[in-house]
Amino acid sequence: MDVLHCLVLVFVSLFLVPTRAKDSFSNLPGLPSCATPCIDAVFQAELCPHTNQTCICTNEQFQETLRSCVAANCTIPETLTTQNASLDYCDAPTRDRTENYIVSSITLACIAGVFVVIRFACKIFVGSLSLGLDDWLVLLAMITVVPTTIITVTGMTASGLGKDIWTLTADQITNTLRYLWITGLFYFIQSPLVKLAIIAFFLRIFPSQGVQRLLWATFILNTLWGFACILGLIFQCKPTSYFWTGWDGLHEGSCHNPSGGSWVNGSISIAFDIWILAIPLWQLRTLNLHWKKKAGVAVMFCVGALVTIVSFLRLQALVHLRESSNPTWDFYDVSLWSTMEICVGIMCACFPTVRILLIRLWPALGSSVRSNGNHYQQYGSNNRPKTRETGGRDIELVVPNRPNSEEDNDTPGVDLQKTPTVHYSDNDEASLVHRADLPGRGT
Repeated sequence: MDVLHCLVLVFVSLFLVPTRAKDSFSNLPGLPSCATPCIDAVFQAELCPHTNQTCICTNEQFQETLRSCVAANCTIPETLTTQNASLDYCDAPTRDRTENYIVSSITLACIAGVFVVIRFACKIFVGSLSLGLDDWLVLLAMITVVPTTIITVTGMTASGLGKDIWTLTADQITNTLRYLWITGLFYFIQSPLVKLAIIAFFLRIFPSQGVQRLLWATFILNTLWGFACILGLIFQCKPTSYFWTGWDGLHEGSCHNPSGGSWVNGSISIAFDIWILAIPLWQLRTLNLHWKKKAGVAVMFCVGALVTIVSFLRLQALVHLRESSNPTWDFYDVSLWSTMEICVGIMCACFPTVRILLIRLWPALGSSVRSNGNHYQQYGSNNRPKTRETGGRDIELVVPNRPNSEEDNDTPGVDLQKTPTVHYSDNDEASLVHRADLPGRGT
């Protein structure tokens, strides 16, 4: 009996096990029928034994031969299904970054929203300042962030962004690309709005004609570039839906180079960021401020460099998309950096107003004021002199009319004392310097 059992085990190991291993790989769940001849052919080439799962899963020649055959005989959706079945057979780990993206998007949107609320609260309730163009542009940018975040959480990540494309169904891939197109459209609206808000802020704190003309030219160019990007995305593919349906090779249409257009947009956006940042820093050298105050203002402006840094990181991610065959995974970085760029930009646009609140809470932050008799003129958000006090402090200075000579000390009479009142306000968002300290309007 023992000898008979041994013979049965030998027979099973020599004949039945290889056939079972081959059948188990050929009959994987969900494997398309077009892949079966390829699996048979690759085993006939004897690149790997039927029973050696390690060789099947790690031999590059085996995998490449199978991949080439499947690509030639199957459609793109069938090829992705075969790849997913093969990786599942090899117990490959499933990658998923959707949760990280959801948390990051919601967190960034909430922080940006808090900054906007603080901005309007300081303007309306703390500083009693009128609202201007820059405030409404920031608010509009923040409003567009809300639907973008909702689409990210309930649509884009739910469909598969942050996962490998071969783990998704055809409908999930199509929906992910459709949501990517929609959020891309929002991005091309949000990015110019943030830049325009910062430019509008500079327009009212730098009143010289030369700088005003430069800023208005930048304002107009940035607006035109924003419209050009929106139109470029809309007409990038013909028909437009080919952007999210053309991946499967089963639909008719054409697209211009999407990665090339995105790369050009990212480069020009960075150029705008650097240019917008350079204007106030260049003007800062002419301001008649104490060096501590000037350093604080410079730091406030340089916070805008964070947007440029994030834009660089986004551009780097865009470069890697040129040869991407896994867009639902690779677009994760671009989408995350885009979200971060917009939200950080909104925060930077609100930082001057937040600075007012910080000075109110900690007056020492804004205590470095020159004692040379200059005072801050008060301006609202519309670059007009304020006609009423906006939370300022009255400082009484008693200046006696001194006699011309010692003999006059004995002259009977009444001493004349001059008591001027100097109004100084902490609302220095738009009142960084006296207008006379800036270059003249003709410069």
